[in-house]
Amino acid sequence: MTVLLAPLLLLLMWLIAASADDLVEVGVLLFPGAGCSNYTAIAAALRSAGADYGLNVTVAQAAPLPLWKVFLFDRLVPRHGRKAIANFRTSISASPTAPLFTLGHSLGGLVAVPSSLTHATGHIGLGCAMNSEGHAPTSPHSASTYPKPLLQVFGDHDGYLRASYAAPELAASRNQPAHRSAVVLLPGVSHEQMGSGDRAWIAQKTGRMDYTSPLQLDAAHGLIAEVTAAFIGANVLPPGASRDRARGTLQRFAAATEELLEVFASELTDAAHVRHAQRVAAAIAGGAVSEEDVVVTLYKEGGVCDVLKNFIYSKPYIEDGVLFVTAFVEAPGTANWMKGGGGNAVAPGIIVKAKSPEAMGVKQGKGKMASELTDAAVQWATEHGSTGAAGGKRLRATADEQMGGGPEFIYAKVEALVSDCGQFVEVSSPVLKTGVEFGTRFGGMMYSKSLTRAQALEWALFQKPQYR
Repeated sequence: MTVLLAPLLLLLMWLIAASADDLVEVGVLLFPGAGCSNYTAIAAALRSAGADYGLNVTVAQAAPLPLWKVFLFDRLVPRHGRKAIANFRTSISASPTAPLFTLGHSLGGLVAVPSSLTHATGHIGLGCAMNSEGHAPTSPHSASTYPKPLLQVFGDHDGYLRASYAAPELAASRNQPAHRSAVVLLPGVSHEQMGSGDRAWIAQKTGRMDYTSPLQLDAAHGLIAEVTAAFIGANVLPPGASRDRARGTLQRFAAATEELLEVFASELTDAAHVRHAQRVAAAIAGGAVSEEDVVVTLYKEGGVCDVLKNFIYSKPYIEDGVLFVTAFVEAPGTANWMKGGGGNAVAPGIIVKAKSPEAMGVKQGKGKMASELTDAAVQWATEHGSTGAAGGKRLRATADEQMGGGPEFIYAKVEALVSDCGQFVEVSSPVLKTGVEFGTRFGGMMYSKSLTRAQALEWALFQKPQYR
């Protein structure tokens, strides 16, 4: 029996060795998040998932970035990344010439990006964003111009990074094939599950809390590893069935993300901003005009001229039954009513300047209040998103807040505070109204800062504000 088993054992060892030889060598250098250290489980999951796609993945962890270096980010961070990559290639990698991907979790993603531009095959971010449209308080890098394969993975139960950041990153990636620039939003995955699942010491010190995930840690690691391995395989495997399978898996994740973000993303366009202004203006006018009879001039902050000044001096008017109004789309952070989530809300605030019912000759009835428009947006978001509740608290508008003229209104913040009863988060509704005695051209103007559908949907669908 022993004589018969020996050849079989040798044959099995040969088959295993041959199989290993057929695997494509690839390195993954993991940059840890701030205060995070244990990535053993997710590294093992990535090696296992890689083998399923014909990859022999060598995973190593870079030394954590000392936090004081963050304050000298542009000078010290690229050097830190280059040193880690050089050490990986000379001391760890099975092949110094094998493809190498940087994989950064949270702050580690920001640390890895500068060096990945010049010293890696591509980059994978877990729970961090390239910041393509400048919503986060970090140096922006655009997914639209990143020259190498790029994967950005978000979790919709991430309590540190607003999951709605996936929407602008997806928009910025559309000019690339899916395997070159992919954005994936994983349902149920939290920020800490992209690491060891434990709360980082820096989160304990600052009091920050992640969301409770409905997934077990190994299930979350499995999803992350599968999409990461598929992305790597889609870019380094030779043409054939394995690469086709990897690209198919990546496309499946990307399509699911598109579906999750579709309604929200559609409300972030200029066309959606115009529709919001039309709804607001027609409602304020008290039925004097329909939404179809409202023509909107859109001003967007961040243009080449002083668009806010142009908006302030613009004058809405009615002519031949058509109401001409103006709307100002605020820059990220200007109307940052959503707290928490590691940065500013994605959905911008919009100021609409229209005409009051009195100025339009409405004899009976009245136009809707800004608070009514905000509540209507919340109701719409509830129907198209989820319960509209965050931490058991529902969103609702406070009564209109009448403001003084000029800068007092323009720079008034849309604020949200927990109600006295503790069951609601109440959103303020700043408004400004001028009297009709100033004439048809200058009188009866209504300025409104009501919540948009996109803002309400961002609350209902994604990273909810955290009130403490």
